[in-house]
Amino acid sequence: MRVTIAQTVSAPVLIDGQVLDIGANIGYYTLLAAKLGQQVVAVEPVLDSIQRLQHAAHAERVTERITVVYNGIADVRTKATLRQSGHNQGDSRIELRVC
Repeated sequence: MRVTIAQTVSAPVLIDGQVLDIGANIGYYTLLAAKLGQQVVAVEPVLDSIQRLQHAAHAERVTERITVVYNGIADVRTKATLRQSGHNQGDSRIELRVC
């Protein structure tokens, strides 16, 4: 099954029995799916968000259901810059350098 990035941005999707949460942030959907018994792959490029997600997963005792991928995802392979707001931890974006 091929899933485009646009199909996965607004909410997690179920692929081959696993939930894929691209741009997991602090893990709201990841934790919800894991607490419901699903295996989850959470993709997140912001280390602080990953640390918060992992802390919450440990507190909720669902760490064994979550695989975290520390990376950004795009539909092209290229170098990118991660931009973060200094005031809003949830406001981050990836700017691609198209060659």
